[in-house]
Amino acid sequence: MKKLFLNIILLSGLLAINSCKKNALPLDTAPVTEPVFYVNCNVNSVPVSVKAGVDNFYMYSSYAQPTTGVYQYKADLKQSSCAGITCGYGLSFIINDFKVSLKDAPAIPDSGLYIGKYDFNDGSLPPLTYYGAFNPLVNSVYAPFTWTFNNGVAIQTATTSATSPTAYHIFKNNQTYSVSCKISNSLGTPTHTNVFKIGNPLQANVNVTKIDPLTSLNYSYSVNSTIPVNNYDWNFGDANTNTTNLSYTYHNYDVTGDGYYTTKLTLTNGTNVCESYYQVPAFLTNPTKAHANFSNYFSPIPNTYSLSAITVLVTDPNGNVSSSDAFSQTGTSNFEIVSVEDYKDNEQGQKTKKVTINFSCTVKSSSGTLDITNGKAVIAVAYHK
Repeated sequence: MKKLFLNIILLSGLLAINSCKKNALPLDTAPVTEPVFYVNCNVNSVPVSVKAGVDNFYMYSSYAQPTTGVYQYKADLKQSSCAGITCGYGLSFIINDFKVSLKDAPAIPDSGLYIGKYDFNDGSLPPLTYYGAFNPLVNSVYAPFTWTFNNGVAIQTATTSATSPTAYHIFKNNQTYSVSCKISNSLGTPTHTNVFKIGNPLQANVNVTKIDPLTSLNYSYSVNSTIPVNNYDWNFGDANTNTTNLSYTYHNYDVTGDGYYTTKLTLTNGTNVCESYYQVPAFLTNPTKAHANFSNYFSPIPNTYSLSAITVLVTDPNGNVSSSDAFSQTGTSNFEIVSVEDYKDNEQGQKTKKVTINFSCTVKSSSGTLDITNGKAVIAVAYHK
Protein backbone atom coordinates (compact mmCIF):
# COMPACT_ATOMS: atom_id res chain seq x y z
CA MET A 1 0.00 0.00 0.00
CA LYS A 2 1.34 3.46 -0.83
CA LYS A 3 2.39 5.63 2.04
CA LEU A 4 -0.43 8.01 2.99
CA PHE A 5 -0.05 11.67 3.71
CA LEU A 6 -2.36 12.71 6.52
CA ASN A 7 -3.73 15.82 4.88
CA ILE A 8 -5.66 14.83 1.76
CA ILE A 9 -7.16 17.73 -0.13
CA LEU A 10 -10.48 17.61 -1.98
CA LEU A 11 -11.47 19.82 -4.89
CA SER A 12 -13.85 22.54 -3.65
CA GLY A 13 -16.32 22.15 -6.51
CA LEU A 14 -19.42 20.14 -5.58
CA LEU A 15 -21.14 18.14 -8.29
CA ALA A 16 -24.69 16.86 -8.13
CA ILE A 17 -25.99 13.92 -10.12
CA ASN A 18 -29.42 12.48 -10.59
CA SER A 19 -28.86 8.78 -11.27
CA CYS A 20 -26.07 8.90 -13.88
CA LYS A 21 -26.05 12.69 -14.51
CA LYS A 22 -23.37 14.81 -12.83
CA ASN A 23 -23.91 18.55 -12.47
CA ALA A 24 -21.53 21.02 -10.83
CA LEU A 25 -22.84 23.37 -8.16
CA PRO A 26 -22.26 27.07 -8.87
CA LEU A 27 -18.94 28.31 -7.47
CA ASP A 28 -18.67 31.03 -4.85
CA THR A 29 -17.22 34.28 -6.16
CA ALA A 30 -16.22 35.40 -2.65
CA PRO A 31 -12.86 34.17 -1.32
CA VAL A 32 -13.06 31.10 0.88
CA THR A 33 -10.53 30.55 3.65
CA GLU A 34 -11.88 27.23 4.93
CA PRO A 35 -13.35 24.31 2.97
CA VAL A 36 -17.10 23.91 3.02
CA PHE A 37 -16.87 20.12 2.78
CA TYR A 38 -14.41 17.84 4.53
CA VAL A 39 -13.90 14.58 6.41
CA ASN A 40 -11.72 14.12 9.48
CA CYS A 41 -11.31 10.61 10.90
CA ASN A 42 -8.88 7.89 11.95
CA VAL A 43 -8.33 4.95 9.59
CA ASN A 44 -6.87 2.04 11.54
CA SER A 45 -5.72 4.60 14.15
CA VAL A 46 -4.01 6.80 11.52
CA PRO A 47 -5.42 10.36 11.41
CA VAL A 48 -6.76 11.39 8.02
CA SER A 49 -7.93 14.90 7.18
CA VAL A 50 -9.81 15.35 3.91
CA LYS A 51 -10.39 18.95 2.88
CA ALA A 52 -11.64 20.77 -0.18
CA GLY A 53 -8.87 22.18 -2.34
CA VAL A 54 -6.32 20.22 -4.40
CA ASP A 55 -4.91 16.88 -5.59
CA ASN A 56 -7.82 16.08 -7.90
CA PHE A 57 -10.20 15.25 -5.09
CA TYR A 58 -13.87 16.13 -5.58
CA MET A 59 -17.33 15.52 -4.18
CA TYR A 60 -20.26 14.10 -6.10
CA SER A 61 -23.70 14.64 -4.62
CA SER A 62 -26.49 12.44 -5.90
CA TYR A 63 -29.75 10.68 -5.21
CA ALA A 64 -31.21 7.45 -6.51
CA GLN A 65 -34.46 5.54 -6.18
CA PRO A 66 -33.98 1.76 -6.48
CA THR A 67 -36.82 -0.66 -7.15
CA THR A 68 -37.67 -0.67 -3.42
CA GLY A 69 -38.91 2.90 -3.82
CA VAL A 70 -36.71 4.15 -0.98
CA TYR A 71 -34.78 7.29 -1.95
CA GLN A 72 -31.05 7.16 -1.27
CA TYR A 73 -29.06 10.35 -0.63
CA LYS A 74 -25.40 9.85 -1.50
CA ALA A 75 -22.23 11.87 -1.02
CA ASP A 76 -19.00 10.66 -2.71
CA LEU A 77 -15.66 12.14 -1.72
CA LYS A 78 -13.00 10.69 -4.02
CA GLN A 79 -10.06 11.35 -6.32
CA SER A 80 -10.44 11.62 -10.08
CA SER A 81 -6.76 10.90 -10.70
CA CYS A 82 -3.64 10.64 -8.58
CA ALA A 83 -1.05 10.47 -11.38
CA GLY A 84 2.02 12.31 -10.18
CA ILE A 85 0.49 13.05 -6.75
CA THR A 86 -0.28 11.10 -3.63
CA CYS A 87 -3.20 8.69 -3.85
CA GLY A 88 -5.55 8.88 -0.87
CA TYR A 89 -8.69 7.42 0.61
CA GLY A 90 -12.13 8.03 -0.89
CA LEU A 91 -15.29 7.90 1.23
CA SER A 92 -18.94 7.53 0.30
CA PHE A 93 -22.00 7.93 2.51
CA ILE A 94 -25.40 6.53 1.51
CA ILE A 95 -28.37 7.62 3.65
CA ASN A 96 -31.67 5.85 3.00
CA ASP A 97 -34.89 7.82 3.28
CA PHE A 98 -37.35 7.09 6.09
CA LYS A 99 -40.18 5.86 3.84
CA VAL A 100 -41.08 4.25 0.54
CA SER A 101 -42.04 6.78 -2.17
CA LEU A 102 -43.88 6.40 -5.43
CA LYS A 103 -41.62 6.30 -8.47
CA ASP A 104 -40.21 9.78 -9.21
CA ALA A 105 -42.28 11.33 -6.43
CA PRO A 106 -40.66 14.30 -4.65
CA ALA A 107 -38.31 13.38 -1.82
CA ILE A 108 -38.73 14.91 1.64
CA PRO A 109 -35.17 15.31 2.93
CA ASP A 110 -36.25 17.44 5.89
CA SER A 111 -37.84 14.26 7.28
CA GLY A 112 -35.50 11.71 5.70
CA LEU A 113 -32.38 13.59 6.81
CA TYR A 114 -33.44 14.05 10.40
CA ILE A 115 -31.11 15.17 13.18
CA GLY A 116 -30.28 12.16 15.30
CA LYS A 117 -28.70 8.72 15.26
CA TYR A 118 -29.09 6.20 12.43
CA ASP A 119 -28.56 2.45 12.19
CA PHE A 120 -26.11 0.85 9.78
CA ASN A 121 -27.54 -1.22 6.93
CA ASP A 122 -25.91 -4.43 8.13
CA GLY A 123 -28.81 -6.89 7.81
CA SER A 124 -29.94 -6.71 11.43
CA LEU A 125 -31.89 -3.46 11.49
CA PRO A 126 -34.20 -2.81 14.45
CA PRO A 127 -37.75 -1.65 13.66
CA LEU A 128 -38.24 2.03 12.95
CA THR A 129 -41.88 1.96 13.94
CA TYR A 130 -44.35 0.07 16.11
CA TYR A 131 -48.03 -0.63 15.63
CA GLY A 132 -50.01 0.25 18.76
CA ALA A 133 -53.52 -0.85 19.75
CA PHE A 134 -55.52 0.64 22.64
CA ASN A 135 -58.76 -0.61 24.19
CA PRO A 136 -60.96 1.28 26.68
CA LEU A 137 -61.54 -0.57 29.96
CA VAL A 138 -65.07 0.76 30.43
CA ASN A 139 -68.42 -0.23 29.01
CA SER A 140 -69.18 0.94 25.48
CA VAL A 141 -72.06 3.10 26.78
CA TYR A 142 -69.39 5.67 27.50
CA ALA A 143 -68.51 5.97 23.81
CA PRO A 144 -67.40 7.83 21.77
CA PHE A 145 -63.79 7.57 22.89
CA THR A 146 -61.46 10.42 21.98
CA TRP A 147 -57.76 9.54 21.72
CA THR A 148 -54.72 11.82 21.66
CA PHE A 149 -51.17 10.76 20.67
CA ASN A 150 -48.40 13.22 21.56
CA ASN A 151 -44.64 12.68 21.11
CA GLY A 152 -43.67 16.20 22.16
CA VAL A 153 -43.36 17.32 18.54
CA ALA A 154 -46.72 16.52 16.94
CA ILE A 155 -50.18 15.80 18.34
CA GLN A 156 -52.66 13.53 16.53
CA THR A 157 -56.19 12.61 17.53
CA ALA A 158 -58.68 9.83 16.73
CA THR A 159 -62.22 8.94 17.73
CA THR A 160 -63.59 5.41 18.18
CA SER A 161 -67.15 4.21 18.66
CA ALA A 162 -69.05 1.72 20.83
CA THR A 163 -68.99 -0.87 18.03
CA SER A 164 -65.30 -0.28 17.20
CA PRO A 165 -63.69 1.02 20.39
CA THR A 166 -60.05 0.07 19.64
CA ALA A 167 -57.70 2.86 18.57
CA TYR A 168 -54.65 2.20 16.38
CA HIS A 169 -51.58 4.32 15.79
CA ILE A 170 -48.08 4.07 14.26
CA PHE A 171 -45.31 5.01 16.69
CA LYS A 172 -41.67 5.91 15.99
CA ASN A 173 -39.10 3.76 17.77
CA ASN A 174 -37.06 5.27 20.63
CA GLN A 175 -39.51 8.11 21.20
CA THR A 176 -41.67 8.76 24.26
CA TYR A 177 -45.39 9.28 23.70
CA SER A 178 -48.24 10.45 25.92
CA VAL A 179 -51.47 8.66 24.99
CA SER A 180 -54.77 9.96 26.36
CA CYS A 181 -58.32 8.64 26.32
CA LYS A 182 -61.37 10.81 27.00
CA ILE A 183 -64.80 9.27 27.54
CA SER A 184 -68.35 10.61 27.48
CA ASN A 185 -69.72 10.18 31.01
CA SER A 186 -73.15 11.28 32.20
CA LEU A 187 -71.41 12.75 35.28
CA GLY A 188 -68.47 14.22 33.43
CA THR A 189 -65.83 13.61 30.76
CA PRO A 190 -62.77 12.17 32.50
CA THR A 191 -59.47 11.94 30.61
CA HIS A 192 -56.68 9.52 31.45
CA THR A 193 -53.10 9.70 30.16
CA ASN A 194 -50.42 7.03 30.04
CA VAL A 195 -46.77 7.37 28.98
CA PHE A 196 -44.95 4.93 26.68
CA LYS A 197 -41.31 4.75 25.60
CA ILE A 198 -41.57 3.01 22.25
CA GLY A 199 -39.21 0.08 21.77
CA ASN A 200 -38.60 -0.29 25.51
CA PRO A 201 -38.70 -4.05 26.21
CA LEU A 202 -40.35 -3.31 29.57
CA GLN A 203 -44.02 -2.36 29.18
CA ALA A 204 -46.81 -2.86 31.70
CA ASN A 205 -50.54 -2.63 32.34
CA VAL A 206 -51.83 -1.88 35.85
CA ASN A 207 -54.97 -3.72 36.94
CA VAL A 208 -57.13 -2.27 39.73
CA THR A 209 -60.18 -3.84 41.36
CA LYS A 210 -62.48 -2.29 43.95
CA ILE A 211 -62.72 -4.80 46.79
CA ASP A 212 -66.22 -3.72 47.89
CA PRO A 213 -68.00 -2.22 44.88
CA LEU A 214 -70.64 -0.39 46.95
CA THR A 215 -69.24 0.92 50.22
CA SER A 216 -65.44 0.78 50.27
CA LEU A 217 -62.67 2.83 48.69
CA ASN A 218 -60.23 -0.05 49.19
CA TYR A 219 -58.61 -1.27 45.99
CA SER A 220 -56.37 -4.16 45.03
CA TYR A 221 -53.58 -3.61 42.52
CA SER A 222 -51.62 -5.93 40.25
CA VAL A 223 -49.48 -5.52 37.14
CA ASN A 224 -48.71 -7.43 33.95
CA SER A 225 -45.29 -6.75 32.42
CA THR A 226 -43.60 -7.86 29.20
CA ILE A 227 -40.32 -8.88 30.87
CA PRO A 228 -39.31 -9.67 34.47
CA VAL A 229 -39.19 -6.70 36.84
CA ASN A 230 -36.57 -6.05 39.51
CA ASN A 231 -38.26 -3.15 41.30
CA TYR A 232 -41.83 -1.89 41.70
CA ASP A 233 -42.50 1.58 43.07
CA TRP A 234 -46.18 2.42 43.66
CA ASN A 235 -47.49 5.94 44.21
CA PHE A 236 -51.25 6.13 44.81
CA GLY A 237 -51.69 9.85 44.26
CA ASP A 238 -53.33 10.82 47.57
CA ALA A 239 -52.23 12.54 50.76
CA ASN A 240 -51.53 9.16 52.36
CA THR A 241 -49.14 8.04 49.64
CA ASN A 242 -47.15 4.93 50.37
CA THR A 243 -44.88 2.74 48.31
CA THR A 244 -44.21 -0.97 48.20
CA ASN A 245 -41.80 -3.01 46.12
CA LEU A 246 -44.29 -5.72 45.18
CA SER A 247 -46.08 -6.62 41.96
CA TYR A 248 -49.39 -6.53 43.85
CA THR A 249 -50.67 -4.39 46.73
CA TYR A 250 -53.75 -2.87 48.37
CA HIS A 251 -54.64 0.73 49.06
CA ASN A 252 -57.55 2.47 50.80
CA TYR A 253 -58.46 6.02 49.86
CA ASP A 254 -59.36 7.82 53.09
CA VAL A 255 -61.36 10.69 51.59
CA THR A 256 -64.44 12.60 52.62
CA GLY A 257 -65.32 13.80 49.15
CA ASP A 258 -65.32 12.47 45.62
CA GLY A 259 -62.45 12.61 43.15
CA TYR A 260 -60.16 10.89 40.69
CA TYR A 261 -56.74 9.68 41.83
CA THR A 262 -53.95 8.67 39.50
CA THR A 263 -51.82 5.74 40.59
CA LYS A 264 -48.30 5.79 39.17
CA LEU A 265 -46.24 2.60 39.02
CA THR A 266 -42.54 2.82 38.15
CA LEU A 267 -40.96 -0.48 37.12
CA THR A 268 -37.26 -1.09 36.53
CA ASN A 269 -35.17 -3.89 35.12
CA GLY A 270 -31.53 -2.93 34.73
CA THR A 271 -31.47 0.13 32.48
CA ASN A 272 -35.10 -0.36 31.41
CA VAL A 273 -37.59 1.91 33.15
CA CYS A 274 -41.34 1.92 32.57
CA GLU A 275 -43.97 4.24 33.99
CA SER A 276 -47.57 3.04 34.04
CA TYR A 277 -50.62 4.94 35.27
CA TYR A 278 -54.15 4.06 36.37
CA GLN A 279 -57.06 6.42 37.03
CA VAL A 280 -58.99 5.47 40.21
CA PRO A 281 -62.54 6.88 40.58
CA ALA A 282 -62.81 7.31 44.38
CA PHE A 283 -66.42 8.45 44.59
CA LEU A 284 -68.48 7.85 47.75
CA THR A 285 -71.64 9.39 46.34
CA ASN A 286 -71.58 7.41 43.08
CA PRO A 287 -69.77 4.05 43.32
CA THR A 288 -70.31 3.39 39.59
CA LYS A 289 -68.49 6.51 38.44
CA ALA A 290 -66.60 5.62 35.24
CA HIS A 291 -62.89 5.95 34.57
CA ALA A 292 -60.97 6.49 31.29
CA ASN A 293 -58.37 3.74 31.68
CA PHE A 294 -57.27 1.64 28.71
CA SER A 295 -55.07 -1.34 27.89
CA ASN A 296 -52.34 -1.26 25.25
CA TYR A 297 -50.32 -3.51 22.98
CA PHE A 298 -47.31 -2.72 20.76
CA SER A 299 -46.11 -4.76 17.81
CA PRO A 300 -42.86 -3.96 15.92
CA ILE A 301 -43.07 -3.28 12.18
CA PRO A 302 -40.06 -5.01 10.51
CA ASN A 303 -37.65 -2.70 8.67
CA THR A 304 -37.59 -4.81 5.51
CA TYR A 305 -36.72 -1.87 3.19
CA SER A 306 -33.67 -0.68 5.15
CA LEU A 307 -35.42 2.59 5.90
CA SER A 308 -33.24 5.29 7.49
CA ALA A 309 -30.22 3.01 7.19
CA ILE A 310 -26.62 4.03 6.57
CA THR A 311 -23.94 2.57 4.31
CA VAL A 312 -20.34 3.78 4.47
CA LEU A 313 -17.96 2.87 1.61
CA VAL A 314 -14.20 3.41 1.80
CA THR A 315 -11.83 3.19 -1.19
CA ASP A 316 -8.20 2.73 -0.14
CA PRO A 317 -5.22 4.12 -2.14
CA ASN A 318 -4.90 0.78 -3.97
CA GLY A 319 -8.48 0.95 -5.23
CA ASN A 320 -9.96 -1.66 -2.85
CA VAL A 321 -13.53 -0.81 -1.84
CA SER A 322 -14.69 -1.74 1.68
CA SER A 323 -18.28 -1.51 2.91
CA SER A 324 -20.04 -1.25 6.27
CA ASP A 325 -22.78 -3.48 4.79
CA ALA A 326 -20.60 -6.57 4.75
CA PHE A 327 -21.26 -7.60 8.36
CA SER A 328 -22.88 -6.56 11.63
CA GLN A 329 -21.32 -3.51 13.22
CA THR A 330 -19.86 -3.47 16.72
CA GLY A 331 -21.39 -1.66 19.66
CA THR A 332 -19.01 1.26 19.24
CA SER A 333 -20.15 2.00 15.67
CA ASN A 334 -22.36 5.04 15.30
CA PHE A 335 -23.68 7.47 12.72
CA GLU A 336 -25.31 10.72 13.74
CA ILE A 337 -26.55 13.69 11.72
CA VAL A 338 -25.77 16.85 13.68
CA SER A 339 -27.23 19.45 11.34
CA VAL A 340 -28.97 19.79 7.97
CA GLU A 341 -28.96 23.07 6.05
CA ASP A 342 -30.21 24.26 2.68
CA TYR A 343 -27.39 24.69 0.19
CA LYS A 344 -27.07 26.02 -3.37
CA ASP A 345 -29.08 24.66 -6.27
CA ASN A 346 -26.98 22.86 -8.82
CA GLU A 347 -26.79 23.91 -12.48
CA GLN A 348 -30.02 22.11 -13.34
CA GLY A 349 -31.91 23.70 -10.47
CA GLN A 350 -31.84 20.61 -8.26
CA LYS A 351 -31.91 21.28 -4.54
CA THR A 352 -29.06 20.26 -2.25
CA LYS A 353 -28.51 19.94 1.47
CA LYS A 354 -25.33 20.49 3.48
CA VAL A 355 -25.15 17.79 6.17
CA THR A 356 -22.86 17.63 9.20
CA ILE A 357 -22.23 14.14 10.57
CA ASN A 358 -20.32 12.28 13.27
CA PHE A 359 -19.50 8.63 12.60
CA SER A 360 -17.45 5.56 13.51
CA CYS A 361 -17.70 2.13 11.89
CA THR A 362 -15.85 -0.87 10.53
CA VAL A 363 -15.73 -1.51 6.78
CA LYS A 364 -14.77 -4.79 5.17
CA SER A 365 -13.54 -6.11 1.84
CA SER A 366 -11.82 -9.26 0.62
CA SER A 367 -8.55 -7.62 1.64
CA GLY A 368 -9.57 -7.25 5.31
CA THR A 369 -11.16 -4.65 7.55
CA LEU A 370 -10.63 -0.97 8.25
CA ASP A 371 -11.68 0.66 11.50
CA ILE A 372 -12.97 4.20 11.01
CA THR A 373 -13.10 6.12 14.30
CA ASN A 374 -13.68 9.67 15.55
CA GLY A 375 -15.18 10.64 12.20
CA LYS A 376 -16.57 14.11 11.58
CA ALA A 377 -17.64 15.36 8.17
CA VAL A 378 -19.57 18.00 6.29
CA ILE A 379 -21.02 16.55 3.08
CA ALA A 380 -23.66 17.48 0.54
CA VAL A 381 -26.51 15.56 -1.05
CA ALA A 382 -28.96 16.34 -3.82
CA TYR A 383 -32.63 15.37 -3.78
CA HIS A 384 -35.59 15.15 -6.12
CA LYS A 385 -37.94 18.10 -5.68
